[in-house]
Amino acid sequence: ADADGLLPPWTEWWPSEDTAVLLPDGTVRAAVEREQRRLPLAYFEAAVPSPPGWRDLPAAYLAFGEAYAEETARARASGWRVEVLPGEHLHLVVDPEAVADFVVDAPAG
Repeated sequence: ADADGLLPPWTEWWPSEDTAVLLPDGTVRAAVEREQRRLPLAYFEAAVPSPPGWRDLPAAYLAFGEAYAEETARARASGWRVEVLPGEHLHLVVDPEAVADFVVDAPAG
């Protein structure tokens, strides 16, 4: 973080070759880089409490690839509808239609 406590834009945290894998479309990658905000380090250190009763609501979990196996297992153990789309961390940006289809259908699960 800099003197103001802000982190650099996240696409600068790794070599450009790595972000190119996550965002293979150069036009999309440029748009993401242009629109991203710098966040304070405190944003990542904060704990967000869960509202009362949230565990009783229907839930679903969409994982992008096998990197989220632990989270996927936890969601399944909680009885959530779980779907795994092949992809990387930013699959929402890479294939928004597939992600939107899941989100629209998720409450039925």
